[in-house]
Amino acid sequence: MELNLISLWFFIWVILVRTVDCFKAEPYSFTKNELNQYKDQVKELFYHGFNSYLEYGYPYDEVLPIACVPMKRRFDDPYDTNTNDVLGNFTTTLVDSFTTLAVLGDKKGFADAINLFHKTVPETFDIDSTVQLFETTIRLLGGMMSAHIYATDPRTKVYLGKDNYDGFLLRRCIALGDKLLMAYLSPTGLPVPRINLRYGTRIDPKLIEENNAAATASPLFEFRLLSMLTLNDTYREVSEFSFNRTWDLRSELNLVPMSFSPYDTTIYNEVTGIGASIDSFYETALKGSILFDDSWLYSVWETAISALNSYSKTDWFYSNVGVSHGKTVVLWIDSLSAFFPGLLTLDGRLEDARKKHIMFSKLWSTYGGIPERWNFVQSPPTTEELDSPSLSIDLEWYPLRPEFIESTYYLYRATKDVYYLNIGIRILKDLQHRFKTRCGFAGLQDVTTGEVQDRMESFVLGETLKYLYLLFDEDNELHTTLWNHIFSTEAHPFWIDVGLKRRYESYRREADPPHVTTEMYQFHLLKAKNWMRRTKSPNRRINHAKKKLDGQCISPELAYTKRQSNRQGFQDSDVLSDPKLFEIDFRYQATLEQPAWNKGYIPFELTPELYSHWSFSQQKICLVPLTKAFEGTIGSRDPDSTLISTHQWSSDARMYRFQSIYGIKIAFLDFTWHPNSIEVQDPNSKFDLYDVLNKQNCKPKDDTSIHTYTVTAIDGIDLGDNDVVVVNKSSLFFDDSSKESYISINRKSQLLINCIPITNIFVL
Repeated sequence: MELNLISLWFFIWVILVRTVDCFKAEPYSFTKNELNQYKDQVKELFYHGFNSYLEYGYPYDEVLPIACVPMKRRFDDPYDTNTNDVLGNFTTTLVDSFTTLAVLGDKKGFADAINLFHKTVPETFDIDSTVQLFETTIRLLGGMMSAHIYATDPRTKVYLGKDNYDGFLLRRCIALGDKLLMAYLSPTGLPVPRINLRYGTRIDPKLIEENNAAATASPLFEFRLLSMLTLNDTYREVSEFSFNRTWDLRSELNLVPMSFSPYDTTIYNEVTGIGASIDSFYETALKGSILFDDSWLYSVWETAISALNSYSKTDWFYSNVGVSHGKTVVLWIDSLSAFFPGLLTLDGRLEDARKKHIMFSKLWSTYGGIPERWNFVQSPPTTEELDSPSLSIDLEWYPLRPEFIESTYYLYRATKDVYYLNIGIRILKDLQHRFKTRCGFAGLQDVTTGEVQDRMESFVLGETLKYLYLLFDEDNELHTTLWNHIFSTEAHPFWIDVGLKRRYESYRREADPPHVTTEMYQFHLLKAKNWMRRTKSPNRRINHAKKKLDGQCISPELAYTKRQSNRQGFQDSDVLSDPKLFEIDFRYQATLEQPAWNKGYIPFELTPELYSHWSFSQQKICLVPLTKAFEGTIGSRDPDSTLISTHQWSSDARMYRFQSIYGIKIAFLDFTWHPNSIEVQDPNSKFDLYDVLNKQNCKPKDDTSIHTYTVTAIDGIDLGDNDVVVVNKSSLFFDDSSKESYISINRKSQLLINCIPITNIFVL
């Protein structure tokens, strides 16, 4: 009898073990069970950081994750703007975490957090703190407003009801919003960058003399929604005027300068791109057009992205160009621009988004994070530079910014490509094993040495971990319910329900006159508009006291690889099936060198588990042909060249006909060696390819130097394999009689540069 009982218990134990094993998720199978495990691990990380803040940082704005003490603003040094801009003594980390608690569905934690804030921060925000308008708007105002929407919408998991929540967060939004409006009382209607919450703009003029496009345009997102919630159009009128005024500063190329004076619109920085100082301008235009169903904002986005594609876009990133001439002037990428693939995804530009995202994944794999600013100089290092570990790093820190994870989230939601889940898992492991500390999460002070940074900004809990959690949470209410939400710049979810929209539209119809701002702001906006009429072309005035950067054309020789693969190489991954996946590694091999502390970090695209689960073949063939690329500009006599017609060349190709190609950036021409591509009887006949109409001296240096160019993009338009560009010969400038002219034409009517033919540009 005893033996039978033992046998029975053993049998039950085996069944239980096997049942548990059935529910265990095999890593990288990406089953729902496995994704839930990752989701729970992210939640665990969030509470580790949040509880550490409550224990060691509250009631101040942040906690130092290594020292385990509060991070406080520098009252003794008002010029330490890197610290003080976001630390207003108003519990920044607490407020920025409201909506992460809501996304986690933690109703009790959510209620406790907003009530703690209610007891801590003065209702009037009468605080002697000089803070940045932009950061305070997106973190404080946005965090409170989004939490109010969550708390009052019965469809959410954290709905609090009238008995538990009396709307005090919205009243706080009004109090803070009224304080922030004081920044807009400049002669131009553009806000100054900082105000003191108690004394307004009565601060050192040096702190408010220059502002940037992101800061003057992006408050429209939060302020316009605040107008809808409060039925007070002052916020919308003032911020909308500023957004439009910022857009008016664009150049004739529709490029917006990064920084300018809010007092007279003098342009301080002619450079533009998609990163720091300009990023949120584009974000507000596109996301605002979606949230508010605003066709004007979308037209701004369309015009702006078209200009960026024409002058700033390259294969793998957007470069920094001059607003007046569109040429590359600054050779760096900053980590903030990692948000842009997510924005492109939101607009349905998936192919571009995917390619631009790959560059940032390479940076993470190289440095264990994305450096604040990385140089994309492609020339090899000099002998003196070989020993420098920071050859390509201009700004060396990585403070756990969310932008790369944000774009990863957007791309996964749009494509369900397993590659993006793989990135999420790897970042999760890095947070667990590299960045986690006793009292939070510490980023990198120096990506070249691995030195850690004893700071945890509020966006780590408010954005970084929120996007990572949502990447794995298929069943989150933001993914499954019926309302259409948009994430703010600070990842706070906003949505407008039908009732709110109708109430606001009714209010707007009944308002008489239509402009219903308060009397002070009506008068001020009228003054700003009159100032605009009196000022001739303020956007053309450049402050020459600032150093002007001359345009440069970059044309180094860049090697890259083509992997022998196609869509059948991987299931459910366009990224891993891309034959140019490793092009970046070869193109930038001189500077994408893993620092010693990060040696052995496996690149995202080479994760062994990903290959073993998702590739159809365990054997990959890697071919490395001699292929190079560069970008440049070809000029012409006609400065007003335009694309005048598009014709169907064949069923799968297009012909682009240009009157001229003045100032058109020819981006990343493939430079391919073809030693066996020309069949010849007489060895000398191979030179016929280089026999041009007006020059007879185009001959290769030796038999191995036969090569061609192929245009892959022109004027922001990506070209297919069979697409051709047709140019009028009369519009090109080259000296027919000069033997030194670098532009010429061969017998096939192909355009040649320095005797090398471009296979898909024909001159007629």
